[in-house]
This record gives sequence, C-alpha cells and structure tokens, in this order.
Amino acid sequence: MNNGTPQIFYDIDNCCVDLYDTFTGLIFDDIQQYYDEMSMIPQWVYHTGIDSDSAVSKDIFNNWVKEITNERYYKHLFLADCHNLIGSVQNRLMSTRTQYQNFFRYLENVNAIVLEKDGYYWTSGENIVAVFSALHDLIITMYASLDLLAKLSFQFENMPNDFSKYRKMKCKKTLFGDKRKIQRIDFTDTVFEDSKTIKIIENLRHELIHNGTWESVPKVHYKIEDKNVVEKFIFLPDLLESGTLEVAINRKRFFSNDQKINEKLPDLCGEFWARVLATLNKLRKVNY
Repeated sequence: MNNGTPQIFYDIDNCCVDLYDTFTGLIFDDIQQYYDEMSMIPQWVYHTGIDSDSAVSKDIFNNWVKEITNERYYKHLFLADCHNLIGSVQNRLMSTRTQYQNFFRYLENVNAIVLEKDGYYWTSGENIVAVFSALHDLIITMYASLDLLAKLSFQFENMPNDFSKYRKMKCKKTLFGDKRKIQRIDFTDTVFEDSKTIKIIENLRHELIHNGTWESVPKVHYKIEDKNVVEKFIFLPDLLESGTLEVAINRKRFFSNDQKINEKLPDLCGEFWARVLATLNKLRKVNY
C-alpha cells in the first residue's frame, strides 16, 4: 500500500462526516432544533431496526411508530435511516482497505514447495483459500460500495418535504446500474463515469457472484530461482480494452496476456478510492 493511501481514507472519512451534516440540514431547517431535541428522542428511534444493541422486534417497532403523533419523531426516524446509509458506505470502504492488506499478506504467506529445478509452479487447495477469499471479498465489497454510493447520491436528490408520516427512502431499490437516474452531479472523475477500472471491478464481481470464481481451479503461481521462491502471483483473465472479459461461446476465462492481479491491484484500488473520494466531494458541494 503506497504512502498516500492512508491519507485518502482520512479524506474519505471527513467527506462522510460532512454528509451526515448535509442530511441533517436537509431535514431540519433549524440545526439547533435538531441538537435541542436529541436529548428528548428515545434511543429506539436511532437504533431499533438498525443496530444489534436494540433487541426490539419488528412488531414492537411498528407499534411504536404507529403511536407517533409529532412530526419531529418522523424527522428523526428518517434522519437515522439516512445516517445509517452513510455509515454503510464508511463500513464498506473500511473493509476494502483491510481486504486489500489481507490479500497481499496471505499471498506472501502461501506455502510454496521449493523444488530443485528452476521454473514456474503452482499450488492449490486449502493452501490458497485465505488469499482467494480476501481477493474475492475485496472485489465484491468494492462493487457493493458502488451500489451504496448510487443509493446515497439518489437519496440526496430525492429528499421528502413532508414528514407527516414515516417516509420510505427513495433510494431503497437503487443500484449502481441505475446511475443514470442521478442528475445533479458531474460524473467526471467519479465512480459513475465510464472507466476501464470500474468496468473491471464490475465484471470480475459479476463473474464471482454468478459463476463462483474466474478460474475452475484457483491457483497461486510461483517462480523458483536457485532454490528460492522469488515471486508469487495470481493470473488475471484476459480483458478487452473496455474492461470486459474476453468471451468465446461458453468460455470467458482466457489467460493469454500474462496479467497478474497482484501487480494490477494497487493501481486498480488506488483509482477506485480516488474516484470514491471525488464522488463524495461532489456530493457534499451540491446545493440540494
């Protein structure tokens, strides 16, 4: 992980903190009113149905909601849902950092049998489960972050004005594939802009979710020189310039380009995180 990566997560977190305030300002005309009321709002409003520290059932929650007669409670309920959405974005992005670090740690720790003859070899089975789990989790979590950023963006553009009841969030069914519905931010440099990096993440995620892996027998390859393991790597399937997988009838796992995922991953993740930061920066600057 390069020296700039920890700073980008600090910047991403700061953007998310600002967006908490943005949601608050869109629901409460008077921010001081929000802070004044926080001490009077029951804890269940901000925790039940969201956090495990509230062991209340759905039926009890629904009954409590039905008993509400004051608009301010509906505002706080909806704000809690909006804040929860930002928290989900933060959690997913934090996970990508840990999964990235774990992938390289596990790859380094893969047990490679040192043979007498120089050359390239590979290992599979239980020996490589951890490294592929971290890699697959990273790809899937990055794409999940794209879904959440689409939800976040769409919700900012579709905030309710009437809080006479507990409102449904407009973004509930929004996914990354619905990004064209987002109107108020310029897509340039964001996760929503058409880019090879985002397309690679999207296609690798779809292959993992729908077909289990991008290789029928996952392998870690390694190189031996003078009875020493000098390199460990995982091949990346052949990709078109657009970032989509090469396909021939039923087959789309070709490995003719000698591309190694561990060599591509730092730039792939670096651009992904940079686009996330650009997206959050643009969201917090929009006049909603």
